[in-house]
Amino acid sequence: DAGGRDSGGAPDASADSATDASVDAGTGTTVSFEVPKGGGTVDVSTNGVVVSFKFPTSARGKNIELTPVDPDTVAFADPSFASKMSFAIDMKPSGATFADPIEVSFSDKSVVAFNIPDGGGLGAPLALSTDGKAVLVSHFSLLAALRNSALCDATGASSWALPLPEPR
Repeated sequence: DAGGRDSGGAPDASADSATDASVDAGTGTTVSFEVPKGGGTVDVSTNGVVVSFKFPTSARGKNIELTPVDPDTVAFADPSFASKMSFAIDMKPSGATFADPIEVSFSDKSVVAFNIPDGGGLGAPLALSTDGKAVLVSHFSLLAALRNSALCDATGASSWALPLPEPR
């Protein structure tokens, strides 16, 4: 074992502790990851944002595929959603559920993300982790993050971004 990776440099699912992998994926480039015994983290870069998926131990052995897609190509129920999304990632296996949620964080500090159902409707915003630094994913479909600039006050007169709480 070479630091949690197999001889080809891929994450090694037989590792006992968390494995980290980082892949710079262009739109349409699939990142494959097998969750090691101790859980693990994989980073996917898309549209200038690093998206970090932190898998719990309970997800060990799962084969994961993450494919960044252009939000403009997603058939949202409301076509205006595409222009409000910073990025989208197709998470497979589609429909997979997780007993313990996956923590997903974003380098641009996005705080509003959605699991988009197959029909293209906008699902409810994903819950935040207790520290407010990640969203919690327990079902795989399409993940889309709202552009921070798309957040606005009730009158729509100004844009603002929610600051993340400082660590205690």
